[in-house]
Amino acid sequence: MSKKRFTVIFAVVFTFTLMAVVQAEPIKFARYPNSSHGKIAFTYHGDIWIAGIDGSNPKRLTDHIAMDVYPRFSPDGKWIAFNSNRMGNTDVWVIPVTGGEPRQLTFHTTGDNIQYWTPDGQGIIISTTRGANPWFSPLYMVPLDGSIPLPMDMDAGSAGMISQDGSMVAFNRNSTRYWRKHYKGNNQTDVWVQDLTTKKITQLTDTDIEEFRSHVQDAYPMWGVDGMIYFLSERDGFFNIWKISPGDGAPVQVTFHEKDGVQYPSISPDGTLITYENEFDLWKLSIPDGVPERITIDLDFDIKKNMVEYLSSENTADGFSPSPEGDYAAVDYHGEPPQTYRA
Repeated sequence: MSKKRFTVIFAVVFTFTLMAVVQAEPIKFARYPNSSHGKIAFTYHGDIWIAGIDGSNPKRLTDHIAMDVYPRFSPDGKWIAFNSNRMGNTDVWVIPVTGGEPRQLTFHTTGDNIQYWTPDGQGIIISTTRGANPWFSPLYMVPLDGSIPLPMDMDAGSAGMISQDGSMVAFNRNSTRYWRKHYKGNNQTDVWVQDLTTKKITQLTDTDIEEFRSHVQDAYPMWGVDGMIYFLSERDGFFNIWKISPGDGAPVQVTFHEKDGVQYPSISPDGTLITYENEFDLWKLSIPDGVPERITIDLDFDIKKNMVEYLSSENTADGFSPSPEGDYAAVDYHGEPPQTYRA
């Protein structure tokens, strides 16, 4: 073999090897998705990312040592509101979808958790504990101009969304935690609606008090483009997406996941697409007649934390467990998750 030919073969092999090394891989554990105008925003490694709705062209939108979570697109798709604890507690921030410096909207000492934008794009609905009652608080509306947040006309609200026409709000009075599976205690939450003109409030789910033993969690109400209210429920034994009319009628099941429950669903501002977590991946569901589709996101990036950290310890381990081969030991140190040490 000639030297020239060998050089060409080596160059080709080296090039393909290099491509294999740097090729991005599908990620797991992306969190809190929201979609709009053909894009999806989500949290990964504590930052807000944005990508095409098919997972293409992912880009990091925020880059901070704090936790940036729960992105929500504005109705015009030009802004993303998100929660961050970069100033010490959970506040509301906004950032252009094109990137830039985030702007802080809330400054209260309690946590302010983003729900959705108002339909006119001039405010953001939040759940908070800033109300006068020590045990619960109404939903609040945070003006985009930074003025004082105003409470909505309800006694308690932990999650909610205003309909696209601005006439009603669907909400939960009690909070929910998806990891409390099959919870049926008196803190179980239901879907309620309020007419924003008459202020009348109506309960939609689990209305028969005599059937209290069959009541389940009905959480995260979302207004669909078809006028139905979509929500998370354990009615089939797993957390899945269901829907119900804001007038009357029985809930109807929409998704049928059986290996893992749906987590943290949200809907686009126009009510046409729901995104959520399931089996450590992100999924999308077109409204009203779509089927669930898994979203694959390939990322290759520089992480902010070292994968290996060297610690010094003298007889302060809380617990340990050696590997079967005896060459490694997992040590519980200062209450942190087990650290791995080589023997």
